Amino acid sequence: MLGLAEELFQKEKNQRFSNYFWPFLEELRELKIFSDHDVIIAEKSLGKDCSEAMAAFFLYLFQAARKGHVCVLLNEEFCNPQPLDLWTQRYLEEFGENCKERLKIVSDKYIKLLFQGLKQWKERDFTVANRQIFKEENQHYYFSKNWSIEGNLIKSVQKFSRSIPLLSIDENGIENELKELESSSILLAEQAAVIRTASKQTLNFLIGGPGTGKTYTAAHLVRLLSKYVECRGNYFQVAMAAPTGKAAAQLQASLNRFLPDSEIQAQTLHKLLDVSKRKRGELRLLDADLILVDEASMIDIQIMSYLFSALKPGSRLLLIGDPHQLPPVEIGGAFLALLSSAENLQPLAKCMRAEFQTIVSLSDAINTGDCKAAVHWTKTERSVVDFYPLKSDRDILKLAERHHVFESFQSPHEALSSLEESRFLSPLRKGVFGVDRVNDLLFEELRKKRKRSEAIWIPIMILRNHYGLGLFNGQMGVLLASSHGTSPEQIQGSRDAFAYFLAGNDEGIRKIPAVLLPEFEWAFCISVHKSQGSEFQHVLFLLPDGAEVFGRELLYTGVTRAKKKLTLIGEDAVFESMVAQKSTHVSAMASRMQKE
Repeated sequence: MLGLAEELFQKEKNQRFSNYFWPFLEELRELKIFSDHDVIIAEKSLGKDCSEAMAAFFLYLFQAARKGHVCVLLNEEFCNPQPLDLWTQRYLEEFGENCKERLKIVSDKYIKLLFQGLKQWKERDFTVANRQIFKEENQHYYFSKNWSIEGNLIKSVQKFSRSIPLLSIDENGIENELKELESSSILLAEQAAVIRTASKQTLNFLIGGPGTGKTYTAAHLVRLLSKYVECRGNYFQVAMAAPTGKAAAQLQASLNRFLPDSEIQAQTLHKLLDVSKRKRGELRLLDADLILVDEASMIDIQIMSYLFSALKPGSRLLLIGDPHQLPPVEIGGAFLALLSSAENLQPLAKCMRAEFQTIVSLSDAINTGDCKAAVHWTKTERSVVDFYPLKSDRDILKLAERHHVFESFQSPHEALSSLEESRFLSPLRKGVFGVDRVNDLLFEELRKKRKRSEAIWIPIMILRNHYGLGLFNGQMGVLLASSHGTSPEQIQGSRDAFAYFLAGNDEGIRKIPAVLLPEFEWAFCISVHKSQGSEFQHVLFLLPDGAEVFGRELLYTGVTRAKKKLTLIGEDAVFESMVAQKSTHVSAMASRMQKE
């Protein structure tokens, strides 16, 4: 039956695209620059009578939004993002390095078509069938929906930031204790400054790189505000959240370490905000007097808008994050826009981990785009940062063998401890050196090294939240399987396969039958996006040819996952190109905030 359905779909698709009324866009679809879905959405949204130039402009915004850009910037001589940048990553994963020239040939023609389309849209006031499809803001062009979401966020932010804290603080008490903590070197001056500011205003930011003590500072803020707040019965409600289940679990573990007697429970932002009800228009203000949100750079613009609209007047919000990390996968960039308009911003700059200094110096050079300094730090202390060539699968297998990726374990505890040791990272999902293929390569090598009757330990990553089991997207564990299936699905179906995860709150190890697990994948190698919020003793960072299309934000994020050692696997030229390129999401939010 499924085969018949697929046959009917293919027949309809062929009819749809035969004698196509947008011939150049059809050429791009055949080149897989646009998917069938992309073009069908354009057709349904615009109608067949729409010109090819107008459809090209629509598809440009559509692809940009899918890559996380809330809008695009077009003037007479420039467009951002460049169409070539929107196409290249997908094309590299599909066809490899040889695709670049092919893409360049069609991109120039496409850009000319874009500007023709923009001119035609302006003549129609961006309207189709009495619907305004786009909005313009100082040469930035939005889908109307995204323009409204950003506008609602701006109004909520400005209203909240202008309010004063509802609950007053014993300022003398908190100031005296901050001075004692500084003098005894329990807090650095920059950490105390953040707490001092957050005690006096509603909207606050705690930013800094790895090892600067962001969560440690936040824990002291919670303790001091709870101690010195002046309210009825000294009852002070605190909420704590993060964008993903994994990040929330790590935030909880950090808080438990610094405030072992705390009863605050971290949760995902979706759960805290009850997003499903908000999508239905059911609005509820949060009861909390202090809201801590970690990994704020990962929050997309819609969730950020929900967050600010849920804050009760006079509460305090602390957004915690590293502004140099990757922006959200979804449409976003709101965190950077908020930071750009913040006053008296006080970043944490001092790294507290001595063994991390070389990697910190390298990451600082990457942030500033200082290629010469970045290359210097890759050659200065080879025991911490080194380069390794990447020519074939053999290079990956050699490194995996050298760093005990195929090791046997005697217990779940030993296997789980290994998750924090060595980990491969890749900027690509598909392709020769993408996450999927590298995982398959290492899994097959592991199978070869074991007898068929011998159990194998496999690192896994959960891909979907399962609140009933307490498992979250991005959470890592190990799978023990005695039968040698060839895929996660086959091994999961085995009755003698079990997964093990570290339990929160120091409750030990959890054992779960594999058949009960939500969707998961092998985790010998993980994507840089999925690695956010995690750290490993040794990161083996794949930089294959083609990775230069990614900017320094991705490079910085991967580099700072390493706690003690970093191995960059690829060519110097790829590394240098990534350092030189900055790739942020296009947004006019900061300028809109100044205007309104």
